[in-house]
Amino acid sequence: MKKLIALLFFSIFVSPASLVQAQQLRPGNYLEYIFAGEHSVHQATALFYNNLNMLRDSTDYNNKMISRLFIDLNEIISPVESKSWQTLKTNAARVEFLLNFWRQRDPTRSTFANERLYEHYKRLLVARKYYANKSEKGYDDRGRVYIRYGEPDQIYEEEPLELGQEDLSFRTPLLSWFYYRLEPKVVFDFVENRNGYTITYNINQGLEVLNAKDAYEVMKKIYEKRSIISPAAQAIAFGFRDKPDLTASTANDAYQKIQLMETGIKFAEDMKEKHQKIPPVVSTFFKNLPFDSIVSYLENPDKSQTCVVVHRVDSDKINFSDGQLRADITVTTTLGDEYYNIISEKTGRIEVPRSGSAHLVHPFALRAGDFYIFSEVLNEAARQQGKTAVLMKHVPRPADSLGISSILLADQIRETAKAAANSTVSFWRNGLEITPIASRTFSNQDKKFLYFEVYGLKKDADGKTSYDIAYTVKDAKEGGLSALAEKLNPFSSGKRFIEFSESRQGTSARDVAWSELDFTRMKKGKYNLFVQVRDRNSGALQRKVFAFELK
Repeated sequence: MKKLIALLFFSIFVSPASLVQAQQLRPGNYLEYIFAGEHSVHQATALFYNNLNMLRDSTDYNNKMISRLFIDLNEIISPVESKSWQTLKTNAARVEFLLNFWRQRDPTRSTFANERLYEHYKRLLVARKYYANKSEKGYDDRGRVYIRYGEPDQIYEEEPLELGQEDLSFRTPLLSWFYYRLEPKVVFDFVENRNGYTITYNINQGLEVLNAKDAYEVMKKIYEKRSIISPAAQAIAFGFRDKPDLTASTANDAYQKIQLMETGIKFAEDMKEKHQKIPPVVSTFFKNLPFDSIVSYLENPDKSQTCVVVHRVDSDKINFSDGQLRADITVTTTLGDEYYNIISEKTGRIEVPRSGSAHLVHPFALRAGDFYIFSEVLNEAARQQGKTAVLMKHVPRPADSLGISSILLADQIRETAKAAANSTVSFWRNGLEITPIASRTFSNQDKKFLYFEVYGLKKDADGKTSYDIAYTVKDAKEGGLSALAEKLNPFSSGKRFIEFSESRQGTSARDVAWSELDFTRMKKGKYNLFVQVRDRNSGALQRKVFAFELK
């Protein structure tokens, strides 16, 4: 119903003349050409969705259009999404997938405009026009990089004649795109072949036929351009400032060239590693807004499940304007199935003070099964956005077997008969109001509450349950040399180990356990909290762990 309403809104928003124009695109052009015109983001979004919804029937024309729309996603679709697409049998299902795909990437769902959709197709048009080749997708590796990261911050083309050599026709020109705004900074090097340009890590290509002196000059010029990319590249460039003693002897020449080649290999390995660390796609519409989130899983008596998603935004991650005391942040949590159909969605707003943080809780009750959790935080005023996607795999618990829920750490737990009205920072469960934490990092001066649930307790002949709980907090590095040295140090202050236990009895196969944890005597560092439950009646044993860090 939500999707139908959204489509009606789009139809109302766009003028009849625009809708006629959208229909005129169908006979000869793919939907990408909607974005070639002067339409606003709102208009282009509406025209795209309107035309997409016309492709639900199974016809040769619709098959061709939908196939092209999937090819359009080649650089930004995840492997999981691509696998899901392959299972779809009808055009109607494929249209729904595409609608959900773009909806999940819409940074401003409260508006009719999908800035990410607009930006992607604008980039795609540039790639197919200026970086074209004869492949199915219509562009070479330059187009791939442009679609993912947009315009490079600097372009450097190293032509052989620029290096002062009379004849370097054997050496392929090297085209380099620098992205200083990415984290980490990277450079993409391209060489031309029969089907456009391809990415290369071999910046040594062609140097083996030069003598050491000429090869040295070539490499020096290349690394000077890359000195700003990373400390490793800067160190390499600095090393070229002191020209070595390049004699004409054959042995020395061979040795010098080997050293130069090894330098190139070192740079290639460093850059490959950096390429793996940068995000798969970066939008220039919005800057990244980092945030913390924790997802917890709880079983309900009716075999359904409750999923609790907690988000926190810190002020040091927000771009405040001069004089701005608080930032208004929109937080959206969406639960979807493997085809990205929306199961449930919640949106809330938090105010983050200029110094401090704010968090928001979104609890969901839903059937047991696998689902995706899409989280988004949006600071529209400063054009910042953060997104995460987590797959929650449901592992069915055999009937009457012992089980433990996720471990929740909370700032506060208090007994209350009913839930607080319209609370955005806590949720109510089993007679308790729980204010969960949204980050696994917190101060060692903070006291925290621990909450978890036990399922499948076995009853004895008198209908009673009996079980033991053991709590252990251990240094995450326990067993290493640093931990051993810490134990042997007589002047060490603070603790790195907590252990206590309790025994419980009852009459229900389900139980709730919560207690207060005092970390004030603990040293700063990374820890693991282990909770172990042993059912005395069945002998079954279960354990869960929660990793955290004390600052």
